[in-house]
Amino acid sequence: LHYMEEPTIYTSDNILVAFMFLRITFLPRIIAEITLMGQDIAHVMAKFSHIQLDTWFVMRSLFIANFTTVVFLIGVAVFSIAYLILLCERPYPHVDDLSEYTNCLWLTIITITTVGYGDLVPQTTVGRVATILNACIGVVFVSLIINGVVARVKMAPQEEKILEFVNRGEKRKAVKNAAALVMQKMFKQYMKNKVDRAAGKKTIVVAKHPRVRNVLISFRQSLAQLKQAQIDQAGEQFQSIMFMEAKVMELEQMIKEIHKSTVSK
Repeated sequence: LHYMEEPTIYTSDNILVAFMFLRITFLPRIIAEITLMGQDIAHVMAKFSHIQLDTWFVMRSLFIANFTTVVFLIGVAVFSIAYLILLCERPYPHVDDLSEYTNCLWLTIITITTVGYGDLVPQTTVGRVATILNACIGVVFVSLIINGVVARVKMAPQEEKILEFVNRGEKRKAVKNAAALVMQKMFKQYMKNKVDRAAGKKTIVVAKHPRVRNVLISFRQSLAQLKQAQIDQAGEQFQSIMFMEAKVMELEQMIKEIHKSTVSK
């Protein structure tokens, strides 16, 4: 191969070692066989659920359930791509920094993380193609990492229920405090009107006094928020009931299929 009129000679060893790394594509399949695809019960449940139990399904489940798998695959990919870039760049006659594995590893990490300092640049055409592929793979890896972090930070349904229970308690407390404040302001204004009436002064209707009106508005807002929270809770309960009914129907259908297959045998 030629780049800037300088020939880059790749020996058979470089080519064979580069192709040897293609065996890394079998790594997800091996992990899938060790974890889920090697279990008979998983194949039975996938068959009755009409789900294809393949490598992609297992890897997706591992990405969600076990974040360590994502970190492991990213680590393997980073070290492998760095070595491939080293194989592509080392035969170049004027190679400088990328003749060392540590620099190739630095270039791979900076490219995958989409930082791209530009301090190290591949000089060969094959090396640049490998770096482009590295950048594309980096976008996928960053997405997987973000998805894994979100899955870890996201609250479980039981935790969300606890938080909702606490929030509803706070809203009930706010309604009680607003109601007590309304009663206090109205009583004070009533007593003031009583004194003014005895003195022959002009009185103000209790409900129309600005202070009473403001606390009434606050009370209505708190009450509306509490009612909306109760409505949302009722809607979630209804959805849960419908979900459970659907699951029961699926279970009944699965039992019928198992019975038919048993009778036919």
